[in-house]
Amino acid sequence: MLEQTNEREKLLKKLIRLEKSLSELESQLSRFSWDIAKDMVYLKRRDIEFILKKFIENLLPLEEVVKWANLIEGRDGIGGMDDVLVKDIIYELANPDLHGLLTKDRAKALIKALK
Repeated sequence: MLEQTNEREKLLKKLIRLEKSLSELESQLSRFSWDIAKDMVYLKRRDIEFILKKFIENLLPLEEVVKWANLIEGRDGIGGMDDVLVKDIIYELANPDLHGLLTKDRAKALIKALK
């Protein structure tokens, strides 16, 4: 059980930092339920800023930003959503149908808000 917990924590850290392909992370995380009683990792403002900068620099396509945010949004085990701005930005990024497609100008405005 401890080994599974450690593996899950490592995968969640890699997800937040985008240290592997999202498809690979999604596949590996699918072995675990979304429900967990405690936060194992914390999404910080700088993590979102990192993703937005990659998008602005054309190193991360829009589809991957949306997928990243969807994999994080609502997933138990990831803390940091008590920061309303973090929660709102993840929601916005995960739901382009509701908020419109992310643009470079919008990404820059979000980064400014995160500072």
